[in-house]
Amino acid sequence: MPDLQRRLNFLHRLALICCVLVLAIVVISAFIRLADGGPGCTPWPQCYGQQRTGAAESQTQASPGIALARPAHRVLASLALLVVIALVVSCFARRPFLWREGRLALALLVLALALAVLGIYSGGARIPAIGVGNLVGGLVMFALCVRLCSRRRPTLSGDTAAAGSLGVWAGVAGLVLLTQVVLGGLVSTSHAGASCAGWLDCSAALGAATQPWQALNPWVEVRFDPQALPTHRSAAPLLWLHHVLAALLAVVVLWVAVLAWRAGRVRLAAAMVLLLVMQMVLGLTMVGGMLGSSLGLGLALAHNLLAALFLALLFRLPRGSAQPRG
Repeated sequence: MPDLQRRLNFLHRLALICCVLVLAIVVISAFIRLADGGPGCTPWPQCYGQQRTGAAESQTQASPGIALARPAHRVLASLALLVVIALVVSCFARRPFLWREGRLALALLVLALALAVLGIYSGGARIPAIGVGNLVGGLVMFALCVRLCSRRRPTLSGDTAAAGSLGVWAGVAGLVLLTQVVLGGLVSTSHAGASCAGWLDCSAALGAATQPWQALNPWVEVRFDPQALPTHRSAAPLLWLHHVLAALLAVVVLWVAVLAWRAGRVRLAAAMVLLLVMQMVLGLTMVGGMLGSSLGLGLALAHNLLAALFLALLFRLPRGSAQPRG
C-alpha cells in the first residue's frame, strides 16, 4: 500500500529527529548533573558535591556552561515533546492504525510527560531519586526512539535456535544494564565516585560499614564532609556493587553477542563487543584516578553516552530476525 508506506516513511523520519533530540537532551542533562561539584571540578576533592550538599545554593553561582545548558535543555525538551505528540498522531490519526509503532509512540509520550513533571523538581534537588529518574527516563526514551526508527524486516534464514534465544537474552541483558544505569545514577547523584579506590579498597569499606546498604536508598538526602578523605566513605557500597554488576553485565553481553553472531547479526554482535570494551576502559580509567582531573568530566559524559548507545542497541536486538552470515 503506497499510502501506508508513505506514512511509515514519515514516521521513521520523525523518529530519527526524536532520536537526535533525545540524545542531545541526555548529554546536556548529564553535563548539568556532573559539571559543578562533579568529576573534573576544582579544587579537588573539596569541590566534590558542593552544589548538592548546600555549599553553593544559588543558581546564579553556576558556571557559564551550565547557564547556557539549562535553557538549551528546556528548548530541546519542548521540541522533543512536540515530536513525540506528532508521532502518536501519525500512528492513530487515520486507519489502518499503526499499532506496533503506536505502542512505542505512546510509551515515549508517557515518558516525556513524566520527565516534564520530574523536571519541575530537578532544580536544586538533593535526593538521588530525582537525578536517577531523569537519567533512566532519558536513556529509555532514546532506546525507544531507536527501536521506532528501525524498519520492519522479513524473517530470513539463519540459525533459528540462536535467533529464538536472542530476544530472551537481549531482554535479560537490557534489564541488567538498566539496573547498572540506576546504580551508576546513584553513584553520580550520591557522589560516591571517590568513596573508595579500586576493588580491594571498596571491599574493605563495605566490610567496615555498619549499615552498608543504606546508601542504596535514593530518597535520603546526601550529606557528607567534602574535606574528609576518601570522600563520602559511607557511599562506598554503591561503588562496590556497581563494579560487581559491571562484571556480570560483561558476561551477559558477551553471551548475547555470541547469539547475535550465530543468528547472522554479525555487525550488531561486533558493535556490542566494541561498546562493551569502550565502556569498561572508560570505567577503569575513572577508577584509576582520573576523577578530579581535567579529563574527569569528559570521561563521565562519555560513560553516559555509551550507556545510552548500549541500551538502544539491546532494545533493537529483539526485533531483529535471523539473517544469513556474510
